[in-house]
Amino acid sequence: MKIIRDYRDNRDYQDYRDNPGIQLKINQAMKRVTSIFRCLGAAVIAAAAASSAVGQTRTAYPYKAPVNGEIAVVATGVLRDRQPLASDTLMQQVADCGFNMVSLVGTIDIPKRLDEFKRSLANAREAGLGVLAANYFWNLNGHDPKAGTMWAKKYLDEFRDDPTIVAWQLKDEPNYDQLTDTTDGYNLQTIYNYIRDNDPLHRPIQVNLVGSPENVFMLGHSYDEFLSAFQSNFRPTLWSFDHYPITRRIKGTTLPAIPDETGPVNVGYQTFYEDLATYNRLSERGGGAFWMYLQSMEYLVGHYLRPAATVPYLSFQAFSALAYGAQGILYWTYRNRPDTKSEQYGQALIDLDGEMTPSWDAAKTVNHRIRRYNEVFAGSRLMEATHVGEIYPGCPVMKKRIGPLLRARTEKGGKGMLLTRLRNGDREFLVIVSHDVTEAQQIILTFKEGYKIQELTPADCGDGKSGGKVDTSRPVRRLLPPGGVCIFEI
Repeated sequence: MKIIRDYRDNRDYQDYRDNPGIQLKINQAMKRVTSIFRCLGAAVIAAAAASSAVGQTRTAYPYKAPVNGEIAVVATGVLRDRQPLASDTLMQQVADCGFNMVSLVGTIDIPKRLDEFKRSLANAREAGLGVLAANYFWNLNGHDPKAGTMWAKKYLDEFRDDPTIVAWQLKDEPNYDQLTDTTDGYNLQTIYNYIRDNDPLHRPIQVNLVGSPENVFMLGHSYDEFLSAFQSNFRPTLWSFDHYPITRRIKGTTLPAIPDETGPVNVGYQTFYEDLATYNRLSERGGGAFWMYLQSMEYLVGHYLRPAATVPYLSFQAFSALAYGAQGILYWTYRNRPDTKSEQYGQALIDLDGEMTPSWDAAKTVNHRIRRYNEVFAGSRLMEATHVGEIYPGCPVMKKRIGPLLRARTEKGGKGMLLTRLRNGDREFLVIVSHDVTEAQQIILTFKEGYKIQELTPADCGDGKSGGKVDTSRPVRRLLPPGGVCIFEI
């Protein structure tokens, strides 16, 4: 299979097809593949027969994009628990910021809260937003063990035909035991299966997992065991995770941080990119998709600060995920929240009173850029990923061409970049995302001469007109902004 991918799937196949050595390798590979598929066919038939005999096979419907033809861009934490109903203009404010979905938590056991949720749904519908809907009774904390499916059934019966709800959210950051528990009727698997089997619209179901590896959620198990438990017990077509890689160390332990006492920006590249690769692989294996949360609210734990959202920080997180094939970007969080015993919260997109902050403007800019390139990212598949610049030990660095891109480098002192090749239908794209979230860097790209390449992003990597046709007779130089992205159709 590798030989076929390397040569027949390459746009330069015409350069190789007349090479007898290469052609021989391809023919030999085809014979081996034919033999393998014959064996696999027999195995599949046998497995299907066995499955039919048991009669307990559960069929998962395929992932369906909640917003047709678009990347899901989701505002979360818009309405806070136990807060009074927000103003009727809030959903329009969310839409004006460039979101196409909003996460809303509702309940059906308290009439007042049910009425509030329905009103919020109506406001979201009027603003053109799809809703990622959750319910308090799905949080798995101290309820009657027999009540799980009862409340799930009531909730689904109430809203099953409402087209404003485009996806379900069942649980945020479950631990290992919650992924494996089947001891009573109130467990995540039972509720997940009920919604999957009874939703007539086959909407995606989200269980959001913590990024690797937060030991408090593993309960003594490895991260691979944690992911395997979710895979085997839920067979998801939607994977979702959160990972916030940008931090700063401060001397104090209170917000706002004093600039003179704030250390340099640190990016946890290794686990961030490894998680993106892992969730892409898991979603591809199941024929589904993955979503990623990015950090959009400033918060402090001990001496470690997750800084307030800026265009570079948001762009780096969002476009790195999209470059790996993510189909959804969720912002944690839209509205600020009160401090807890362990965490202090600073600037979000809006404050506790609903007033917009500079982070709202940053999110609007990045969301506009995401949705501008829906034709690139929505429905895309990752074909290959590599880096220029070894930003952590063992980082995969570019050693061979990527489609028509022969070489890529930065000027002296540049941190480097992520490069991926995406396929979307019969089109292919090269996506380049800066590693650097604080400084611009000059990049130099050398394409194979004669290729028809279109630069989709503006030449200044901003918000102007696209760069247009690329002159491949000479290297292409671009000043890549902090957290910036360049996109080429190749």
